Amino acid sequence: MPKRAKKTAGEEDEEGEKLSGQELRALQERRDWEEKFHQEFAQFLSGVSEHPQMYAAPRLRYLRDFVSLAHRFPDVFRTEDGDDTITMPLSPGDRALEVTKGFVTSLAEMEVSPVDEPVLLVYATKPGYHNDTGLVRVDNPQAIKLTELRLCDGDGHQIHARLNNSLSEVGSILKRGDKIRLDLYTPLRYRINQSSPKMPALFIHRISRVGTQPLPDSEIREMLTCRRLYPREHLDNEVPDGSRFIIDPRRDASPVCNDSNRLCAAYGVRFLTCVCEAIPIAKLNLATIKSDCYFATDELESMTNSHKRNMIFWWYATNVYNIAGKGKIERLPMCLEYAVRKEYPNPDGVPYTGNRLQHKNTK
Repeated sequence: MPKRAKKTAGEEDEEGEKLSGQELRALQERRDWEEKFHQEFAQFLSGVSEHPQMYAAPRLRYLRDFVSLAHRFPDVFRTEDGDDTITMPLSPGDRALEVTKGFVTSLAEMEVSPVDEPVLLVYATKPGYHNDTGLVRVDNPQAIKLTELRLCDGDGHQIHARLNNSLSEVGSILKRGDKIRLDLYTPLRYRINQSSPKMPALFIHRISRVGTQPLPDSEIREMLTCRRLYPREHLDNEVPDGSRFIIDPRRDASPVCNDSNRLCAAYGVRFLTCVCEAIPIAKLNLATIKSDCYFATDELESMTNSHKRNMIFWWYATNVYNIAGKGKIERLPMCLEYAVRKEYPNPDGVPYTGNRLQHKNTK
């Protein structure tokens, strides 16, 4: 390792004086050494990624200790914009994962969960900012970063997808031809307005990049519209009635949300089952939602149920009911309000005021 240069400010020192030729050579020598070190270390980590069995070697305990440290303190060892957080290490045999065929067709025919972990190709990405939904009133509403995708299955059929806002930065990583495995997703259908056809779509919770594959324009086919009709076709663009009574799980029966009366079909979005079953409240990661929700400033351990409900209402409005681009979401479906209040109730004797009137840090 070369001797460390005394100056570190380029061609001038802290007082603005020119560095001597010897100091400049020493500085450049150190920079060259650091660049070589980083390149060699990156190659080493790439080798471990390609041969995961190396990770268990006794001499790599220092690496395992550091990875454990970073995992336990994510607020200290934070990722930055553009970091690759989705590429999955694969053994040579797994790198030939084929793109799933018939996936979009099965969704268009409204079959529930046609494939557990489908592999699709990225056709296009559209990172962007959406204005806050307006569901929860705060002093300084902010734009929310969301990423939309167009994906293709093995038949070349396209499908729209929205990434959970905790994955919003993935839009700057993914590129056309990337093969991604949908580790956790929710199928749905949506339409932009009453006259537009219903189309299948995806809300993606977790993905893994598993390789790349050419995607020529000649292999891309048109989007499919939904073919199966329900007993009673709910108007998916309806807005839940904001004047209705405030439902209280401690007093009221659970609303019936089924194929013949899909209460959660609203703002152009409809799920194959009730939204409360498709994306269960109990399985939401509140810590992740808190890290993305700009007004959730209280610590999770001390957060009131009222504040947690605000945060969850914001999450569903931002991630789910904003998919069709309906703008501000003023009220969520009654079945969802009921489920959220049942999971995070008020103390006995404290009434619900309705999420439209809730404010930041409501006690």
